[in-house]
Amino acid sequence: MSSISPAVSVIVPAYKCTAYIAATLESAFAQTFQDFELIVVNDGCPDTQNLEREIEPFQSRIVYIKQANGGPGAARNTGIRAARASIVAMMDSDDFWEPDYLAVHMGMFYKDPSIDLIYPNAVFFGDTPIAGQTFMSFFPQKGDPCFQTILTGDCQVFAQVAARREVLIKAGLYDTSLMSAEDLDLWLRVAKDGGRIVRHERPLVRYRLRSGSLSHDGIRNLEYVLRVLDKLLRRDDLTEAERNAVLAEVEKRKASMHFEAGRRALYLGDTDKAIVELTEANRYFRRVKPWLMVQLMRIAPEFAYWLTRFGYYPGVTYGVK
Repeated sequence: MSSISPAVSVIVPAYKCTAYIAATLESAFAQTFQDFELIVVNDGCPDTQNLEREIEPFQSRIVYIKQANGGPGAARNTGIRAARASIVAMMDSDDFWEPDYLAVHMGMFYKDPSIDLIYPNAVFFGDTPIAGQTFMSFFPQKGDPCFQTILTGDCQVFAQVAARREVLIKAGLYDTSLMSAEDLDLWLRVAKDGGRIVRHERPLVRYRLRSGSLSHDGIRNLEYVLRVLDKLLRRDDLTEAERNAVLAEVEKRKASMHFEAGRRALYLGDTDKAIVELTEANRYFRRVKPWLMVQLMRIAPEFAYWLTRFGYYPGVTYGVK
């Protein structure tokens, strides 16, 4: 290993990714910007033998760390602590980067030293009905990224960021008790502590969505978002306006949980539970389509169930503005 520090450290947590990681690493090493180190953190992968077989061709070019399973935040924290560069870039183990991912981000850091964290756009692919859509078309960005806009979802920060290592360390790194929404938690702390977050709209990541991934369970994700919001409410440095905004977000996320529970119950054929949950959700959302679906379930539950089996759900996108 060279004694000269690289410009950027790329961090790849590895867990249940054996089928994908070789192609992911190929896309990292195909970068036009080559002054980087690549750190793979085996986070207690249950398929370690096969994982190590897949990454063996890259062994001379990576830093490989093994640890007991601690979740995505713990794996990224290990990588950040081991990083030799002042800039770190987060890469998921089943995704692909466009060849200029690092060149674009490093160019922005060099041009504007006031930037602390950058997030790009991405294209969804894989086992998902939204394959081909971009992250920012699915999550429209409103205003500049800051504590308020990240909190409300007006600016959803894509997880594969490039950031100044010292800023993430100062903010306390990822909360390892969170198995979901750990990135939202960190971005909010960075923003609240005065870190400058910026975005650009070039889709530099191909982001794989697959059933069984950590981002797949809507109710579970919302439970963790509520834990993040509870953490915020325990801070003693929130302004009155910020505290009120967090409280409003708690109400929205609780309503979103009712909506998701109702949608799931409807899909499973439990119309009684679906009526209760969707009615409670719509006390907040006050949308026509969920109200109509509740009326339909009361009048013709079998037809409502049939609609969900063919992909129709009442029209609220939970957890999103």
